[in-house]
Amino acid sequence: MEDLIKRILLLIERDKLDTKCRHQRIVNKRFYLFFILRQQGYTFKHIGEFFNLHHATVLYGINKYKELKKNKDAFLHRDINEYQIILGEIEVEYNLKREILEAKTIKDLNLIQKKIINNKYIELK
Repeated sequence: MEDLIKRILLLIERDKLDTKCRHQRIVNKRFYLFFILRQQGYTFKHIGEFFNLHHATVLYGINKYKELKKNKDAFLHRDINEYQIILGEIEVEYNLKREILEAKTIKDLNLIQKKIINNKYIELK
């Protein structure tokens, strides 16, 4: 659980989820993380402190997340997909050959190298 919380705190910092930004992509990510933290047993007040928000905003966000999830909102899915992978909800299988062929920058190759080190490719298992 500690590792999960560390990853969530890094996402909050990296994506500036603790700011007052109301862009839909940011809001959806916030709502998703509210939901995950609540599942881990955190109070609405404590979750709000992570994001510099009022506990009522957290309660609203969790209810809105559940509604969007129930309605299979495509924008919600798009916005939280990366987070689901990072937090381990979705296991992704990577294809080494395809990624090498599609790599266009040094950054792409560095990402491939990290995946190799972390044993993420099917071909290497």
